[in-house]
Amino acid sequence: MADSDLTPDLRQDERQPAPKWAVVLGVVAVIVLVAVVVMNRIPVNSKVISNPGSVLEIESAVSTQGGPFFPSEGEVYLTTVRTNLSPTVLEVIAAWFDDSAALLDRQLVLGDRSVEQNRTLGQEQMVQSQDIATRVALEYLGYEVITEAGALIQQVSPDAPAADAVSAGDVVIEADGKPILTSVELVDAVRARSPGDTLTFIVLEVGETTREENVVLGERDGVAFLGVAVSTFVEMDELPFDIEVDTRRIGGPSAGLALTLTMLDLLTEGELTGGAQVATTGTIDPLGNVGEIGGIEQKTHAVIRSGVTLFLVPEGNFDTAVMVAGDEADWLTIVSVGTLDEALAAIEAHAGDAFEFEPAA
Repeated sequence: MADSDLTPDLRQDERQPAPKWAVVLGVVAVIVLVAVVVMNRIPVNSKVISNPGSVLEIESAVSTQGGPFFPSEGEVYLTTVRTNLSPTVLEVIAAWFDDSAALLDRQLVLGDRSVEQNRTLGQEQMVQSQDIATRVALEYLGYEVITEAGALIQQVSPDAPAADAVSAGDVVIEADGKPILTSVELVDAVRARSPGDTLTFIVLEVGETTREENVVLGERDGVAFLGVAVSTFVEMDELPFDIEVDTRRIGGPSAGLALTLTMLDLLTEGELTGGAQVATTGTIDPLGNVGEIGGIEQKTHAVIRSGVTLFLVPEGNFDTAVMVAGDEADWLTIVSVGTLDEALAAIEAHAGDAFEFEPAA
């Protein structure tokens, strides 16, 4: 028998068909891939996704011209939220299963504003926050850059005794012949009277004009009341030297506390944080009060991921921040603060003997 008779005919090699399960699996994979691509292109215009942002140092963003400047070893961080204003179907589904993300109604976030208008508003809020934080820090150091100038009407109840006399934005500068410089002074002036008494006061309007109003005080829980919500109106005076802050593309007012603490650290010798890292969030008003902010869940997640061990939060956000941290981040100390003084006390307690902050002015 010839050798060629023992060799298989390779030309007649027949390929075996793929198993049916492999064909089905391949088809399913293609369908899933196409579905993912499609879902990642279809926008969900009714929703906004809020994700944990970053924990950012801001010392490098602050500079002075003609004033003191003492770089610090420690850091005060501001916390941010990353907001997706135009999510896709795929991103919405992912957010639904992500405990650190928040799926929000677009109308609640943007209202009637466009995305560009919302960005502009955030930048304007940041500029205002920088200005207030700068002045609060300078005031704390002994410079006179904020002047209390009246009681600002923030809100008027529709059925209030003063409903026909004042509007939001008015400033009461005198009551019963006595100057009113703060909201507390107006409250005291009202409480010094009895329900049914007529309170005479002077209102400062937009454009620096004034008018006199007479209001018969109402009664609530046995005491006299105007039926308005007020805060202290302040005038911003000239700064003793230039302070510039470049917060890049960060918007919103919630960096106020972080900016104030950073400026106090940079404008004085010593270590405000004792060389430690401190994360913060919260607005700051001209009187040094720390205000509540949005996105505390996402900001807490950002702090946990950063490894920073002290997080200062406004009083109204404290319970939520503690709940988010839970037992898994027992190394993180979260402190509720309502004022700048309370924030400084919290840092001092955390830093111990390393706290060297001493106002120079």
